[in-house]
Amino acid sequence: MAHLASDNLVQFNIKQRVRTIRCAAVAMAVAAAGVAPAKADDDDGQEFEQQDFLFQLEEAYTQEAGEWQIGAKADFAFDPWTALYELEVEYGLTDRLQVSVELPIVDGEEGSGVGDMEFAVDYALVKDQGGRAPELTVGFGASAPTGEADDGTGAGAWGYEASFRASKRLVPTVYAHALFAYEWVPDGGPDADALSEWAVGAGLAWRAADDVALLVVEYLREREREEEDAVIERETESYLSAGVVLEVADDVEIGAAGAVGLNDDSADARALIGFQVEW
Repeated sequence: MAHLASDNLVQFNIKQRVRTIRCAAVAMAVAAAGVAPAKADDDDGQEFEQQDFLFQLEEAYTQEAGEWQIGAKADFAFDPWTALYELEVEYGLTDRLQVSVELPIVDGEEGSGVGDMEFAVDYALVKDQGGRAPELTVGFGASAPTGEADDGTGAGAWGYEASFRASKRLVPTVYAHALFAYEWVPDGGPDADALSEWAVGAGLAWRAADDVALLVVEYLREREREEEDAVIERETESYLSAGVVLEVADDVEIGAAGAVGLNDDSADARALIGFQVEW
């Protein structure tokens, strides 16, 4: 009986250890399945959310597959006075590939009317998913001569644009953006033999209040080159802007900003307002 009791005790201890090992294995499997993927998607354990409302720049974030975005912006420049109204529609063909069309309306001292309509294709080379990698996007576009060069609403010829953009969430409430773009009009239109312009810019956005309010600061520098009869003229404009964006409903945002000109070629001040909705 003593040997039987001893054997039973040994078997009981072995079964207990097996149960313990099994429980530990199950716990490790649950932890690997539940924690590791969240870590890969977002290092801080929160659901990743991109920030794509800017006033002067174009962000690198593209629309997801099957997602639409409609945006409207108004840009008022003072001294000299110019008003630019833009309506833009974006659509995500895939999570990386986006197409868009933009219709501008210009109201200036020289004249007013529909500007040059723009068509663009953007591709995200790298996606920002909350890890270390930023969103890196290349874009290519064309502008149709729907505006009139004589009244200052358009270039009067077909234009083309290439851009490289970067966006990154630095911490859960701060986003950084950078832009480099080059645009050229080979024919130059009726008033020039050739036109070209490059732009560089950077911005920071801080989500200040309960994921609803954003404070956005941007810097943009544009340099235009116009060639006519072997004479080249250059003009550079630089602006610093600060604004606020409010999420008034799910996927519906409105914003307002003010900008100051930083050199003689720039307008003294600008007021910018915008609206965008996604679905």
